[in-house]
Amino acid sequence: KPGVTSKTKPELFEELVDFLSRSENVTNPEEIKEALWAREGMLSTVIAPSIALPHASLRRQKETLGVFGVSREGIDYGDREGAPVHIVMMLVDNRFETKKHLKTLRSAALLIGSPNFFSKVMRCSTAEEIYRIILEVEEMQRV
Repeated sequence: KPGVTSKTKPELFEELVDFLSRSENVTNPEEIKEALWAREGMLSTVIAPSIALPHASLRRQKETLGVFGVSREGIDYGDREGAPVHIVMMLVDNRFETKKHLKTLRSAALLIGSPNFFSKVMRCSTAEEIYRIILEVEEMQRV
């Protein structure tokens, strides 16, 4: 989702879950938001400067779903460092698929940690461009 408009973490969770609900067959948006906040209450999901990976695991979630969001203005994520977040990768998966959950988080971290990933994504203006960058990075990681 290029063009995230949220300015704060609460707005961001609303915006991303709403986007997910409109693009996927999501019947439990409130449960997703509650799980995101519960996870965030344990430890901030900012994983690198300007990058956050909010995630939630639910009992009845059948498949892993996600939204990749980009904010040019930056989002006040409430992080101790105080730096705004510009790239957000929100994931929702099944609580009982721990191995799959860890594999997905690892893949996301490798993607986000790839050299020049941040600068390349920040230059994108469409979802298609962002998707192309993700595929390029994943392909380079396989080599």
